[in-house]
Amino acid sequence: MSKLAAFDAARRKSALEHLSSFRRSIDLPSLSERNQQFCSDETLLRYLVASGSDEKVALAKLQETLAWRSDVVYSAKQRSNLPVCSACEHDAHSHCFHRLGEDVHGRHVTYACPARATNKVIEDNCNHMAFEVERIFDGNKAPGKMVWLIDFNGFGVRDMDPRMARFALPMFEKHYPERMSQIVAMDPPRLFNMFYRTIAPAIDPVTREKLIFVRSGAELQKYADEMWSNDPALKSWVEAVVRLPAQPGSYPSESLNRQLIDSSTRDFLRRSTLGNNSVANGRSETFKERTAEAVDDPGDGEDYWSCGSEEGLVEDLSASTLGVRSVPDEEFFERAAGYAAKAADKVRQRSRCCLCPCRQRQQAL
Repeated sequence: MSKLAAFDAARRKSALEHLSSFRRSIDLPSLSERNQQFCSDETLLRYLVASGSDEKVALAKLQETLAWRSDVVYSAKQRSNLPVCSACEHDAHSHCFHRLGEDVHGRHVTYACPARATNKVIEDNCNHMAFEVERIFDGNKAPGKMVWLIDFNGFGVRDMDPRMARFALPMFEKHYPERMSQIVAMDPPRLFNMFYRTIAPAIDPVTREKLIFVRSGAELQKYADEMWSNDPALKSWVEAVVRLPAQPGSYPSESLNRQLIDSSTRDFLRRSTLGNNSVANGRSETFKERTAEAVDDPGDGEDYWSCGSEEGLVEDLSASTLGVRSVPDEEFFERAAGYAAKAADKVRQRSRCCLCPCRQRQQAL
């Protein structure tokens, strides 16, 4: 058992000892029927674990979540008593955060790729993620944990708004505690490494311990063999999607999509897939080949960041430049967003005027 797994087991054991008294402290009759159903033993245990078995702290967190659920989850469009993402109903390309299946540990595996989503509105993206978690865990009252795969293929300045961390991280920590078992960053570019330094102070230390980086095709293959041997369809799907160009609607072939166990995800892929994807056309590329191709794309911004011509801009979003406090506040995120916007403008200008030394060398050849 890993140190993190042992730590989680010890916290859960302590929480079990407090479960009965914690339940008695909750005024269940005053809650709505849906919130009463939400307050299952598994839910209460998660809040106790996240609060170090401090019942007063756990109760305060639970009450905050109940109010949030009334404002966000229950007020959204509903289907079968579960919230529905209105943006995705209108346009299947809006978001990319969907359940693929389960790994060898029984954890729900979700896949996300920012470049495959057209909707960059922070609130819309947070709501979509929340609604998908609600669906996965039956109104967030069922037991279980999840693994979040983040595919950084095509990740550019348009995807690095630090305000996303300001809203998304607190949402998961406050309203979905103990759900995230692991976050797998697949092939993160240098651009993300800089972005991560910016948001790292805002991430709970326990959450940071759950983040792993898969930086090559060999590392992905090793992870897939270890974690997805129980679900060949999931394994084949991920191995296929990372070889595709990251753009809205670019997903593996319909034959692979149909093999996934989640019917909702299959329906999403059916509506979203363009039909002219690269896997179907026989194209196959490694992580390194994919990154090299991104350098040639002036719209991606990767050419600017990879050439290293103005290191000062890379530092614009670093923690040292922003003067991060121990607990990032609203001013921190506003300043970070401003730097991100400035970086995006400079990348666009450089792409238009072809000043990037890398691009000049390519033209000379």
